[in-house]
Amino acid sequence: MSLFKKATFRMKSVGEKDRTVVGNIIASFIIKGATMLIGLITLPAYMRYFPDQKVLGVWFTILSVMTWIFTFDMGIGNGLRNQLVDALVKKDKERTRKLISSSYIIYSFICVLFSVIGSVLLSFVNWNRVFNISSTTISSEVLRRAVTFVFIGIIIQFVLRLIISIMYALQKSALTNLIAITSSLLQLFYVLFAPSYGAERNLLNLSTVFIISSALPPVVATVIVFSGRLRDCRPRIRFFDRVSAKGLVSLGGFFFINQMLFMGIMATNEIIITQINGSNYVVEYNIYSKLFLLVGSFFRLALMPLWSAVTKATSEKDYSWLQKWFKRLNLLAIIASIFEFLLIPFLQIIVNVWLGEKAIDINIGYALAFALFGSVDIFQIVVSTHACGTGKLKLQTISYATGFAMKVLYFVIAYNLKWNWIVLVVINSFVFIPYCILQTIFLWKEYKPRKMITFDDSLR
Repeated sequence: MSLFKKATFRMKSVGEKDRTVVGNIIASFIIKGATMLIGLITLPAYMRYFPDQKVLGVWFTILSVMTWIFTFDMGIGNGLRNQLVDALVKKDKERTRKLISSSYIIYSFICVLFSVIGSVLLSFVNWNRVFNISSTTISSEVLRRAVTFVFIGIIIQFVLRLIISIMYALQKSALTNLIAITSSLLQLFYVLFAPSYGAERNLLNLSTVFIISSALPPVVATVIVFSGRLRDCRPRIRFFDRVSAKGLVSLGGFFFINQMLFMGIMATNEIIITQINGSNYVVEYNIYSKLFLLVGSFFRLALMPLWSAVTKATSEKDYSWLQKWFKRLNLLAIIASIFEFLLIPFLQIIVNVWLGEKAIDINIGYALAFALFGSVDIFQIVVSTHACGTGKLKLQTISYATGFAMKVLYFVIAYNLKWNWIVLVVINSFVFIPYCILQTIFLWKEYKPRKMITFDDSLR
């Protein structure tokens, strides 16, 4: 029997969920591998585009701060993703229509509300103080306009990125990565070939490119999806349903709280470093994080299709499948964590090749701290994906709330004592370790062959 025939026979012998998950994972890795490569190329391109590292640090920080806005989406996208899987499994077209239309209408309302509030609030903020950069380097007016442009790009994505949740529910997660890679390519082409006009003009131009590159790919994806399998489920006002909307908001409420807490822990790193140590240290932080969080990014990518598959298995009460995949992923997480530490001896060579003349001298202590952080991040991704897929989010909420409180306490102490920024990375690790342990124990108990709590029961 040929190798091809053996592979085909083996794929046919596994279950449908396994084939779907494995197929999406393989396709996602191929696409995401290209995305990661683009990301590695983009950093040196950014360093060329912004010769002043303080300005580049400001750009990274603007993106970090503005992505916080995504935490205020009420979790509707994730709520839609989970509930839409159940509707599609039961082939309930009417409920599918109501869920999709209700989600788009709710998000449209959120966009209008945020646009009005944001346009007022942004004008009153002293952004030079927020980003800890002198007005002689970037004027307050230019910085305000740059922040506003990125804010507009983020707000537009509220509605447009609902298509990603729908594609996940359709078990087409690999295709969602085409949206990300297209956006990354558009930004990379610009910073590679755009002439330099000076720090302020460059910042404004890149902010404009961010709006276009963020909006165009999801618009194309939306047209394609609603011209195909879901052509009869296009969002319409007449399909808005209060009961469906209430269900989305109820389940989405837990996702919203957890998103907000998680972003409070993870997305504050750049702004905290900027405030305590200065924006130029944000670049050094990004160099380490891009390398050591790379494996975690691949894990997050691989587990994206698994989330909806877990939701489907939960609806079907397929406990053996849930146990099998949870065991597999924990084993892979252990292997990946070992790789994090094995990377350290080769780190200086990698950075030298990657950044060339812009390379930094690797600090072994920093590398060890990031290896620990990367390992914890991997395990956190594994357990949180299963928790989100099953809809069991209360333990996650409690753990994230505790972690966020620790992060606030750290900031207060570190700001007054002017601690080295690497302490922040160590704190991030200890924030997630208790959650990883407790959530793992909880999930093993939940995956025992017994009647599981439904989504509605879990929210009571």
